Amino acid sequence: MSAKKKHATEKKAMTKRKKEISDQEPAFLETRPPDSIEMALHFLTFRIGDRQLAFPLEKVERVIRMAALVPVPEAPEWISGLLNLHGRVMPVISLRKRLGLAHKKAHPDYRILVMQTQNRKLGVMAEAVEEVVALSEGHLTKPEGKLKKSPLLNAVIQKNDEVYLVLEADALDTGALIEFDDPEAN
Repeated sequence: MSAKKKHATEKKAMTKRKKEISDQEPAFLETRPPDSIEMALHFLTFRIGDRQLAFPLEKVERVIRMAALVPVPEAPEWISGLLNLHGRVMPVISLRKRLGLAHKKAHPDYRILVMQTQNRKLGVMAEAVEEVVALSEGHLTKPEGKLKKSPLLNAVIQKNDEVYLVLEADALDTGALIEFDDPEAN
């Protein structure tokens, strides 16, 4: 057999094998029917003291290192100050103070969660950022009883033996926050 015929025969065999492979359905499509696939919900988990907290990930734009804040005269005590982030000024909230926990001086290892609420961007101080978790709705519990009345509490995450309070980012953006004339605030 000549080299050209041998090459042509090999090429036909490879083409036939590629067609056989492409006609097969991928195995992962057979594992679960589309109606049983649950959408995962993503949360950024963090700590304030011994409290384990979380925000829905879609509300968190980024996490940055603690930065110098400009104090605001006559602001509520839970507004730690203003942050200038790339030319955009936003209030930074101390969740420790907002949740009524004992005062603790900000540490350089703290992080600021840059959040997007319905009305503006704002920063939230976190003492430690842990991880992003993906959970099904079965891991979430809506607040009941007196907890249902809290505008800050959105849900409770039960993950292994740990419990995280999921906070409502839009509830942090109250009338007590300073209004800014930044047309790009949203």
